[in-house]
Amino acid sequence: MEYALIFDSDRCVSCKRCVTECRKENKLEGDWDRIHLTMRQTGKDFSNMEPFVQMCNHCENPGCIASCPVDGKAIHKREKDGVVLVDAEKCTGCGKCVKGCPFEVIHLSDWKNSKGQVIADKCTLCAHILDKQDEIGDEFGTPCVKICPTGALEFGKKDYLLKRNTWRGRDCDLIDMEKNGVRPTNIYLRKRSIKKLFSTS
Repeated sequence: MEYALIFDSDRCVSCKRCVTECRKENKLEGDWDRIHLTMRQTGKDFSNMEPFVQMCNHCENPGCIASCPVDGKAIHKREKDGVVLVDAEKCTGCGKCVKGCPFEVIHLSDWKNSKGQVIADKCTLCAHILDKQDEIGDEFGTPCVKICPTGALEFGKKDYLLKRNTWRGRDCDLIDMEKNGVRPTNIYLRKRSIKKLFSTS
């Protein structure tokens, strides 16, 4: 079982509430974020742009793990849910994971471990909340998803998210995010054209 986020550019209004809510929930300081909101070029020039939200993709074959030189690895992918996490006490702050991520969504933070070494940081899918799923019940979900006013972000089991995407007729809107064979888990949908939007709504 793997959990994932799905981002729908069609619904995003670039409000950045997901970014600020993530900072608040995870007590982020400094100038780095775990969620990045940018504009993505969809045509041959900059006349066709769409909002694009990206965070750690919790890949099936993470480049960050492959590039980590620490004995025993300072980054691991949990078997129970597919979440990729940094072990702060093992991290040496060498930055090789930063170079190994093809999506540039892992950073060296301002935080230090007990050895005084800076540590790598990225989206954790709010694992601290995920681990309390049974206690939370119906309120279960990541803060970035819950704060989104338009439903541009959704969270759940990847298989279910893909099935729901098929039910909605959005299979052809999937953005191929594959890079270097890492097989990203998160799902991204491109903005539909006006003609297509009216034909499927």
